[in-house]
Amino acid sequence: MAASYDLDDYLEDVKRAQSRYTAAIREQCENQGAPVPLDDQGIYQAKAKAMGCKNQVLSAAGKRLRAGVALRLLDQLQGEFDLTATLAVRITEKLLGRAIDRKLLLSRYGTEQRTAADKSADFRRMAEIVNTQAFVESVAELEAKLEVAREIRDQVKREQNQKGEAYEMLSRSAKAYGGV
Repeated sequence: MAASYDLDDYLEDVKRAQSRYTAAIREQCENQGAPVPLDDQGIYQAKAKAMGCKNQVLSAAGKRLRAGVALRLLDQLQGEFDLTATLAVRITEKLLGRAIDRKLLLSRYGTEQRTAADKSADFRRMAEIVNTQAFVESVAELEAKLEVAREIRDQVKREQNQKGEAYEMLSRSAKAYGGV
């Protein structure tokens, strides 16, 4: 996961999530190109399964977007503070309300041969860290990116609701059920 993950990457992931939704609908509504007859309950179940598949991708994309902001912040703070993997965890918890992948933080900010006895003195400076200009700007960046991410999801959702491929497959399945 690179610190460079940004809104363009997020948009691609949202499109991939939509493709996953369509594929899940296809799996439920078509059999060798022919529509599978589905009643209202079947349609509901197909949509629920497809939404689950789509939401997995969207959730991961949101985490990557947040992690990208956090990693850029940590890279900025690295020269100013004695940044260890454990301190990086604490800073990301303050920024995001949760930590990001600890293995990633360990690989980026860990120091071989360093033990708990040799921990960073900057743990005591957490109040100072969260008041740095870099941290404050990262909070603003995170809020702005999350707002744009919501707009991206809404736009893709509007496009999806305009009788896309998944809608057409669901409609053919419902019509096939009605014609049985």
